[in-house]
Amino acid sequence: MSEDQILRLRNNNVSELDIDLVDKGLNETSIDWAELGQLISKSTNLKKLVIDGNVGRNWKSRERSRKLFKNIAASASIDSLVLNSLGNKAVMFLPLCINNLHCLELWNCVLGFEVDDILVKLIKAPDCKLEKVVFANGDFTTSVKLLEALKVNTSIKSFKFKVDNIYTEKASGAFFSRLLRGNTSLTELDLSHNQRINSEVLTSLVRVLANNTTLTTLRLESLQNVTRDGWRLIATDYIRSPTCALENLYLWGVTLDGDTFNLYVNACQSNRTLKKLCLKLPSNRSLNTRRVGWNPYMNSLMRIVYNKRSIMETYNSNHVLRIICYREERARLKTAMSTCTTIASNLPSALKMNREDDKFTVARRKILQSHYYNQDDIKENKEYRGYKTLMDTILEMTNDMEKTEQLPNIMAWVGRGDDGLSLMYELMQRMPSLCESVGKVTDTSAKRQLRSSKRKR
Repeated sequence: MSEDQILRLRNNNVSELDIDLVDKGLNETSIDWAELGQLISKSTNLKKLVIDGNVGRNWKSRERSRKLFKNIAASASIDSLVLNSLGNKAVMFLPLCINNLHCLELWNCVLGFEVDDILVKLIKAPDCKLEKVVFANGDFTTSVKLLEALKVNTSIKSFKFKVDNIYTEKASGAFFSRLLRGNTSLTELDLSHNQRINSEVLTSLVRVLANNTTLTTLRLESLQNVTRDGWRLIATDYIRSPTCALENLYLWGVTLDGDTFNLYVNACQSNRTLKKLCLKLPSNRSLNTRRVGWNPYMNSLMRIVYNKRSIMETYNSNHVLRIICYREERARLKTAMSTCTTIASNLPSALKMNREDDKFTVARRKILQSHYYNQDDIKENKEYRGYKTLMDTILEMTNDMEKTEQLPNIMAWVGRGDDGLSLMYELMQRMPSLCESVGKVTDTSAKRQLRSSKRKR
């Protein structure tokens, strides 16, 4: 720690503090460990505390960690605690402060059996306040104990784990069943950077996720040992599942081949919950490939949110998806879209429209923008070959005697917003009967009845 950090802590002007238990730099400052602990306990602005240690030097960090954890327990402001590379003799004092925490992260920590049992008991407690738990580089046996506790826990919303010895389909199936079938409050699951997760393990996960209705965020980043078949199951058996409640899917570091990517495209077309599909974009060579004036990758993305092949396909497009890549790659995506003039304007506008809450309005706007063209446009532009204009479709529906009663609904749909005024004007030009007086009686039998009623009077 530096003198500047200590001064800010004394002035109660620190919201996040990083402490190294084996750092010799503290001896060169004007503070000792006892005073540091007192400052932590008295601080009212300190929200997050990070404690770094060294697993191989427990004899130095044990006493320091005991004092720190006692002061953390006395603090009323700290709600997030991150422990990195602490041994079991240092972590054994963790239960002193866990009751006040909302976020607990354990990175590369060695936990003993006593700490395992205490953690499980605290997570099972009805007054547990934890909302986020990170368990990284731990033992599989300890993870199973934590999952048993998560079955009855109702406060934890986010859970990340990374273990080194889960690699069989049978063990992973039981593992995920404990985690997702018993717990009803978990909304975010992070399995990223697990080198032991392969296609068999991912298959077990998909089987459990297919019936899950609470999980909204799933991170499967940098899973290098998962093959193409494993990634295909995510699209076919999970995203397309009618019970899928997933809103955010992160697949950074995953390279999808063309066929697998098309499976995700087809799955997203039928999915109505996914808002973020963060994929790693292909190489610049594949991303910028153009075939006869169009980009196959961009065309597939367009089919998800803005399928212009027909009016019904536009209506049935995905009106929920908003993000299709990571923030770091938006510049590359923008460059690729600029190679196709049509996609460059339509894809961003479609993703922006999908942010609106009224999905019927979004579908209507997409239909008006993509299908309001005339016969000359169809003849001159090969892209529209075989298309029907929106006006032709409306006239076909109104000319059909069985659907004539739908005309008021069609008129209301067209004239719902200002963007439909041009179409409404053309519709009235093509159907002059719409402009006839409402009070004018044209039916001969109705005229006779009207005359007879006047004579009786």
